[in-house]
Amino acid sequence: MPTKCWPRAIEEPENTLYKFEKALPVVYTENDLARVFAQDGAAVKRAEKLFARLDCAALTFLIDAWQALVEQVKAPS
Repeated sequence: MPTKCWPRAIEEPENTLYKFEKALPVVYTENDLARVFAQDGAAVKRAEKLFARLDCAALTFLIDAWQALVEQVKAPS
């Protein structure tokens, strides 16, 4: 995975970020010990950064796969 998207190996618990029109965003996370809902600004920003890195990694994977497919089609048989 490119380092610009995922600078370090991260073992994060599963996170869910809920955004609402008329309320503060909520981050939900759980592990073996607890289930936590947080509206703290720092928790929301951390979740947003995590999802931005995941988006970047997913897009990079798709672009790489597309480029490999294009090269395969262009290659002479």
